[in-house]
Amino acid sequence: MIKPDGYLEPFEVYCDGTDTSGGWTVIQRCIDGSIDFGRDWDSYKTGLGFLSWEFWLGNEKLSFLTNQKKYQLVIDMTTSNGSLIRVSYDHFRISDAFSYFKLVNLGQYSGETDVVTLCPTNMAYKNCSTACQRTCEAPGICQDDVCTEVEACVCRDGYFLLGSDCVPREQCGCCESEGQTIIPEGEFNVNPRCTRKGVCTNGQISWNETYACSPNAVFNQKITEEANLRFAVVSFIIVILENLLAF
Repeated sequence: MIKPDGYLEPFEVYCDGTDTSGGWTVIQRCIDGSIDFGRDWDSYKTGLGFLSWEFWLGNEKLSFLTNQKKYQLVIDMTTSNGSLIRVSYDHFRISDAFSYFKLVNLGQYSGETDVVTLCPTNMAYKNCSTACQRTCEAPGICQDDVCTEVEACVCRDGYFLLGSDCVPREQCGCCESEGQTIIPEGEFNVNPRCTRKGVCTNGQISWNETYACSPNAVFNQKITEEANLRFAVVSFIIVILENLLAF
């Protein structure tokens, strides 16, 4: 039990006395994901979880605790392949509820920066043996060449790689059944014969089957090499049939 200066009642904390650098008051512990940390403001203000397993101590308690004297923050992490990471800051302090528990100070940093990887937006650091990287071009297929190391940053579940960014499925554009992107979101596509026009909206293609280009229109739509090949094969077959019929 501890009672920071100004706090109304004493409260229980989890103390880790196994570390060789001394005893530590643990403010958060994540072990197996059994506690959902995606909570609201009040949950984080008062604290959540169980001190005996996974928990967050609570922003209000932490505010009183870190403002009574100078405290050091130490973060211990274990990666999925068993690597141990420790980083520390020598002056950790947050504000009160009136200031929305804003991080006021961290102080001087020290740690193993060579093994800490910060992933871009909408990406997560995952073990390559279980990572499934999906792309906008092939949303239904896990890419095999995601990793060159044991672990790597890949798109989170529900996001797809578009260039170097991970985007939601609706931002990928519209894809054919085999997964090839043909129309960017919000744009349209006209087939080479000018007999059909498709508009991409929220990842779905709406086709106008009665569409017809104006007599003076010039077709200037880029089509993929695969589409070009299919069109060339069909044209070649038509020419052969016409020649056969000529006999």
